[in-house]
Amino acid sequence: MKTTSNLIELTSKHWQLYVWNRDIRQPQAQLAQTLATRGLAMPQQFIQLHPFNAIECAPLHCIHHHGFSFPFPLFFENRSYEFDFTFNGEIEDAEVFHINKAVQDNFHFTGKSLRGNINFGNDIGWFHLNLHYQSHGKWHEQAISFEVWPSKMDMAGDLSQIHHEIDQTYPLWRFSFAKKTEQSLAQSNKAHEHFPLLWLAQFSKLRTELAQQLRYIIQAPHHRLLATQRAIPLARLRGRLSPRLEEQVALTLHMQETQRRFKVKSQQLSVNTPENRFIKMVLQRCQRELNQFVQGAHKLNKSLEQDRISAAFFTEIGQWKAPLSQALAQPFFAEVGHFDGQESESLVLHQRTGYSGVYRVWQQLKMYLDVFGQDAAISVKSIAQLYEVWCLLEVRRQLIELGFVEVESSKASLQIKNLEKQLKDQQGAAFCFKRDDGFSLRLAHEPSFSKPKDKPGIYSWNAKQEPDILLEVCFPKGEKITFLFDAKYRIEHDGKTQIDFAPEDAINQMHRYRDALIHLNPHADIVEKTRPIIGAYILYPGFFDQTIDNNPYKDAIEAVGIGAFAALPGQENQWLKTFLQQHLQRETSYRLHAPDEHLAQDSVRIAPSGMHLSRYADLALLAQLGPKRSQSYQEKFALGQAAYYHMPVKTTRSRQLSTRAMQEITYCVITGGNQFEYAYPVKSLKKVKRSTICLEQSGSNAIRDRDEDYWLFELGTAERLPAAIICPASAHFQLKLSSALALFTGKNWEQLPERYAFLYPSQ
Repeated sequence: MKTTSNLIELTSKHWQLYVWNRDIRQPQAQLAQTLATRGLAMPQQFIQLHPFNAIECAPLHCIHHHGFSFPFPLFFENRSYEFDFTFNGEIEDAEVFHINKAVQDNFHFTGKSLRGNINFGNDIGWFHLNLHYQSHGKWHEQAISFEVWPSKMDMAGDLSQIHHEIDQTYPLWRFSFAKKTEQSLAQSNKAHEHFPLLWLAQFSKLRTELAQQLRYIIQAPHHRLLATQRAIPLARLRGRLSPRLEEQVALTLHMQETQRRFKVKSQQLSVNTPENRFIKMVLQRCQRELNQFVQGAHKLNKSLEQDRISAAFFTEIGQWKAPLSQALAQPFFAEVGHFDGQESESLVLHQRTGYSGVYRVWQQLKMYLDVFGQDAAISVKSIAQLYEVWCLLEVRRQLIELGFVEVESSKASLQIKNLEKQLKDQQGAAFCFKRDDGFSLRLAHEPSFSKPKDKPGIYSWNAKQEPDILLEVCFPKGEKITFLFDAKYRIEHDGKTQIDFAPEDAINQMHRYRDALIHLNPHADIVEKTRPIIGAYILYPGFFDQTIDNNPYKDAIEAVGIGAFAALPGQENQWLKTFLQQHLQRETSYRLHAPDEHLAQDSVRIAPSGMHLSRYADLALLAQLGPKRSQSYQEKFALGQAAYYHMPVKTTRSRQLSTRAMQEITYCVITGGNQFEYAYPVKSLKKVKRSTICLEQSGSNAIRDRDEDYWLFELGTAERLPAAIICPASAHFQLKLSSALALFTGKNWEQLPERYAFLYPSQ
């Protein structure tokens, strides 16, 4: 059942504000579930008002400093809210001010009502709305602020962790301009480059204090007595002269040199002091920074499909500049020269009223984040963008834990563009890794794949494809496989099972990527097309105890190579970690690196109906007969006359050989001893119960488990090898996959090439 009552009703002397949302119970329940899994309670919702004069709230809630508090959050991301300011008396005009043009344009004044609808999208943090209205020729202002909450994350914990990890790799990238919401900036001990957005955020906090201190200086500018020396003609000498000057005058009169000039030293008050030169420099620098910021803001608007920044913001910047221009227009600043620094500390700048205030403001403007507290705030990129980059860095972190070393020269870099930090060209936004066992990786952020060109590479025919994360794995011998990951800051929560699922449309998008991306390898006469993506996966902010829970997408990942991994900051994200370990673990004495293991998976071998996919066209199985076989059965293999061969399925499973790889076998080379002489083409391969295999097919009536699964090969006419292949003596069952072509070229056992080299050797 949906509620139609207002969320909030605020009443002041001139207006009533009604805030309405269709139903916020669903995001409230989701946030409660999100916080409960972390052992946290629901936070309170605060609404701050300035000025806070006799404003009433319905329903009645606790009054706190300059506003009201509600027991549960009311404002959430991706929700639409209707704001209706209804005025009591005669109102000539009314408008809202917000730096974001879309927010401001959503409000319309008609009659006695100013109404607008706001959807916060993925912008979370503090939302500030300024109401301006005119009554009886007088303008009034009312500032309203409140927090917008995420429903899938803990804003205090998860979001701060995301900010910290992004700042370590991409300093300043997360800051944006003219978003719907802002977030308070924490202090930092790290030095930062000059960045306009941070400077403006600091200036907006300090501009009122700066204007006040300038008024003190204008009322009583600092001046000092400065020694001057002038050359004065005899007729203009006045007052008492020094004894030395008297002697010079007397001598001049005696010699009748009346045109001679005399050097006269004096002291006079001057405002051209180092302190005033410093103040003038501060005003000019602030004025220049604001002008450059306005130019950048106009460029940002032009670079977007529609204006993001409201005209009211540019008007406000003009108001910020007014006190600076008025101060510089004061007559005494015309006498003040250029500031070239200070040779020593000035007591005036440290102690005198006005001067010490401007000096303090300037130091804070220079230090940016080092002095930012809870009073300074700035827009950041949407939580969806932040989560996407955090997922990239989480994959990077786990790769480093697997022993990969990042190649610093290939690290993605940043540039300032239109006031914001942006990653340089998409293909360059990549991390490259190497490991001492010959593995190399490329982890790319938002690679772009477009229409084919006349060179090898991955392309998309019909539309440009830009997955969030690409992981390209290069094996020691140069072969490559590719995985895709897409970060989605969305959840589909199943109320019955209480399981967080990835969005269904996002899963469908993974199928699209794998189908759309084709690798071209042009040769002299043909262009070879292959599908390079062997797996595509969603990363989403679902919460699980991954040490005991099973990934709900485990079966889908194994069956079709499409699925999802839950990933959250501050968690081990064990499912993703295990996946990367399985595919990228180090080579050992029993495990050799090659893409065979990945290309043998069932999910990669799904062919169009009527076709069969295989990695090797001449895959041969070399194996020994089991013990206690009848004499006639063994003689058939010794003479090249065998018709069947069987093997327990558990034997191939213990060697991690998939069904698809077994179906790829084209030749069987079987012996009852250690010498292989005949190769049998495989006519058919079936998986059957042991009870269905007769004596002629097995050579033994000893059956331990009648329901055990076996592979049953039907063999064709044997072909004699040009030279017998001697298998090293062993007390255990011998099995090897190799090349049929190599069998017929006289290779010995050690020279036979390994196929699916990840298999465990015989024990």
